Amino acid sequence: MGSTSSKFKKNLQHGDEYAAMKIYQNTPELRKYFNPNSSYGESHHHNTSLHYAAKHGMKHLLRAFLNDLGGNPNKKNIFNETVLHCACHIIHNTNYSAQDRRAACVQLLIHWRGSKLSDGNREKIDLSAQDQVK
Repeated sequence: MGSTSSKFKKNLQHGDEYAAMKIYQNTPELRKYFNPNSSYGESHHHNTSLHYAAKHGMKHLLRAFLNDLGGNPNKKNIFNETVLHCACHIIHNTNYSAQDRRAACVQLLIHWRGSKLSDGNREKIDLSAQDQVK
């Protein structure tokens, strides 16, 4: 059957926000120990939960990861892609609803303010980050 965390990861990877959110909301232990900045490893191109949430337009989970769990969207995967890259990646043959959800994710990311920096300002999304050419 698999553990709760493996089911959660599977739902994230497949873009099933409803199922992932249900697990997230109903599992206090998962919320307590879950780190959205952790890589899922080389076999997953070092994507994080943030990468998957943005890629699939999971705006509610992305908001929770950023605001409640200290997620950092500037984390990069093996292709040097930030979470913003994943949200902006064009997927052909997607419906308007999916595009709208991803646009909402982009808006969340642009307005994100992270931890305090040494100059007193808060970290922001890196709009100049460049990914690798595939």
